[in-house]
Amino acid sequence: MNSIMSGRKILSAFALALGALLLCACPRVDPVDPVGPEGPEGPEVPEKPYFNLMTSSGTPVPQDYELVYNRDAVSVAAMTVKTNVTDWSVTSSDTWCSAIANENNSIVLQLQEYGESREVLPPRICTVSVQAGAVFNQTIKVVQQSYVVFSFEREGQPLVLPASGATIDVPVYSNSYQWTPTSPADWIKLEKRSPSVLRVTTSPRPATESSPRSALVTVHSSSDEYAKGSFEVRDEDATLSGEDYQYGEHIDWD
Repeated sequence: MNSIMSGRKILSAFALALGALLLCACPRVDPVDPVGPEGPEGPEVPEKPYFNLMTSSGTPVPQDYELVYNRDAVSVAAMTVKTNVTDWSVTSSDTWCSAIANENNSIVLQLQEYGESREVLPPRICTVSVQAGAVFNQTIKVVQQSYVVFSFEREGQPLVLPASGATIDVPVYSNSYQWTPTSPADWIKLEKRSPSVLRVTTSPRPATESSPRSALVTVHSSSDEYAKGSFEVRDEDATLSGEDYQYGEHIDWD
């Protein structure tokens, strides 16, 4: 029995020695890099060029973008740029409006003061072009206003319309580049028909109301909150006084 156990130990020792000998005799093989010689992340892919023109509030600049400034706006941070393109430029079509590209990728407009303090002039316009080779090309309209005024055909007189309701086009005389009409009265509807025409529509006065209605219509410059003009709208028969007026007297019910 002891001889059998000794034989097994000899065989086990021989097997271990043989295995160790085989491991030493086999050549070492390094693992194959599945990526290649360029590095662990593979060949470097060039970044696609991009160029985003943003407004001063951080939104993308639309294609029909306009910038409107008052007469005394002389230096304005107008737009910003987000890009990986280094070779881009900004130019202006007129000397009174200089466009400068700063190192922090912002575009600053330097404008010359337009007119004297109360000098009334028409708006002046220049074009600013932003280019980045074949990646980006866009133009922006820059408008500068002088001192803005508003006047109406019947200056200082109310616009009197019948109590049954009516529609009338009111000429607006102004050098404002854009203007917006407003009124607090819900019985007055306002529509800008053209740069010089405001359409005023009044709804019929309710039969339960006998007193003439009156409200103010105000026309504001879209770029200058202090530039505005106004006129009064009344709904009463122009041939009757407020005391004599009775609702429906001017209407032929037949």
